[in-house]
Amino acid sequence: MEKKLIKKLLKATGVKEGELILLHFWGEDKDKQILHDFATQVAALGATPFEVTQSRTVNRELFSGAKDCCFNERYFQIFKEFDAVIDLFAYQPVVIGSGLSEQAMQNYRRYMSGLFGTLMKAKRFTQLRIPTEENAKEFNMVPQVFIEQMTNAYDVDYDNIRLHGEEKIEQLKKTKKAILYTGEKEILTLEYENRDWHIDAGDGDLPCGEIYIAPLEDKTEGTMYFEILYLDDLPACEQVTLTIKEGKIVDSSHDMIKNYLMELPENGCVVCEFGIGLNPKIKGLTGCTVLDEKMEGTVHIAIGANHMFGGVNEAPMHIDLVGVATIDYE
Repeated sequence: MEKKLIKKLLKATGVKEGELILLHFWGEDKDKQILHDFATQVAALGATPFEVTQSRTVNRELFSGAKDCCFNERYFQIFKEFDAVIDLFAYQPVVIGSGLSEQAMQNYRRYMSGLFGTLMKAKRFTQLRIPTEENAKEFNMVPQVFIEQMTNAYDVDYDNIRLHGEEKIEQLKKTKKAILYTGEKEILTLEYENRDWHIDAGDGDLPCGEIYIAPLEDKTEGTMYFEILYLDDLPACEQVTLTIKEGKIVDSSHDMIKNYLMELPENGCVVCEFGIGLNPKIKGLTGCTVLDEKMEGTVHIAIGANHMFGGVNEAPMHIDLVGVATIDYE
């Protein structure tokens, strides 16, 4: 990534003079130059960078020999003084690979739980995926295409996205429900009275560009059509209609989707989010959710957990379903 773009991203996350910034890097030692580039630009903005690396190779060796008394509360106290945490993913985080004993895995899980429990309490917590071949594999995308699309999505006017989002939220604050028209005759109604709209303009999950809300968990009704639907690790499914009753997806016109939904845990089929994409630099649905849901001109509903942003549904997952729709509001 070019240093100019890195600086632009850091500004969007809210880095300010005098702050202490934790750069939490998920990648191997050979990939750490990008971490150092971020640190350099943090310093150029007048803040103080602090680098921590989570390498699968190093962590496997570390936790293979670590005793139960390692990484106690004193260790996690170190991370409580940061003004902001920026997670930098050169590959999928947390995953450590095979080869550890059950006791070692328990210690690793305890370490991750304590670490994230502390980091999430920072004033700002941002996650940023580095455009790498490893991340492209995670989304089953051609590396060159992924790197190009992700880079374009990052190189956006963040002030304009925030302004656009704030203006749209100001209009929608007066509404109580959204009516989505999809396909030839499918209509989906989502009610969200007394729920708050949120904006992602660079200070949350990157790439950014959406407004979203937690609809009332039992007040989504109707059907929604997707010309093409990307869902988790399933192949792309075409011409899919979902049926929602009392806030839950209860049926699908596509057998593969139907079987997938039947396997979800309790509360996993609850419609937990309604969102609208705002990023004009993202072109075309790819199956990479972090890009698709931010694409200008798209809408998405999600199923699963929403207690993180104003809802009451708790579930072990959050899955976005991205499509296009004509929207009316009441």
